[in-house]
Amino acid sequence: MLVYDGPVKAPTDPGSFRLPQELQISRGLTCAEITWYTRTSACTPELKIIDKNGNSAPESKVSISSAPEEIMAEQLDLGFMKILGHTQPVLKHTARLSGLKPGKAYRFTAGDSEWDWWGQEEQL
Repeated sequence: MLVYDGPVKAPTDPGSFRLPQELQISRGLTCAEITWYTRTSACTPELKIIDKNGNSAPESKVSISSAPEEIMAEQLDLGFMKILGHTQPVLKHTARLSGLKPGKAYRFTAGDSEWDWWGQEEQL
């Protein structure tokens, strides 16, 4: 006898690329750029910007662009060479932020609300 218990949430382990991977941040005085990779099904990227008190930061403006790429995944690094890797199609997301206030601390979370796949909160 089979019993249907409803949909099962997809695993979000690091190798699945459902959560933002390989986050890179560069910040200027009033602007910043954040890049990350996700699987190709996470095609509605979002960035939540908050201040140090957890309030949203309405002064910041965010624009996000995405481009398909292929990266090497699941490699075994032996120090002098990498083996057992395979290419994986992913999306590279680039978020450009403007309107940041100099000296003000910000935090952000990158993800995809359509799938409810959100990365950890990071310092900007």
